[in-house]
Amino acid sequence: MKTIGVALAIAFLFLALVFLSYGLISVVTSTKGREAKIYSITNHMGRHQTACRVGGLFDIATQTGIGINAKRDTNIYCLYPAWPDQLQPSLGDSIRVWPSKKPLVGAPLTDGWGWFIVGSIFIIGLLMLEFSFLFLFIH
Repeated sequence: MKTIGVALAIAFLFLALVFLSYGLISVVTSTKGREAKIYSITNHMGRHQTACRVGGLFDIATQTGIGINAKRDTNIYCLYPAWPDQLQPSLGDSIRVWPSKKPLVGAPLTDGWGWFIVGSIFIIGLLMLEFSFLFLFIH
């Protein structure tokens, strides 16, 4: 019983971290991030594919500004889908990246029903975190 509890705790902890990180990334990039345009997209991290048609972890490169003042940033990680209507990034999309000086994460601007969905995902992540602790202490 203890082995099953530990296995379930690890599984729920992983899912909780994914759900919580998605919510935190969306909130931080939407409130503190700067605007950028996507000019390169890859769905591989090294040799491993991390995304499919309906979402995943994407490695993108962005550009801010036009002409001589253009600034390009690479290796920005984006979690998709971005509900309600964006399942994957596409070239030319406008996203928000954070931190402003040397971006690390990016996400589309969250507005309207997107805030409700991000809040729901965050709450589900907290519940999964609680379940992981409950499974860890099964006797």
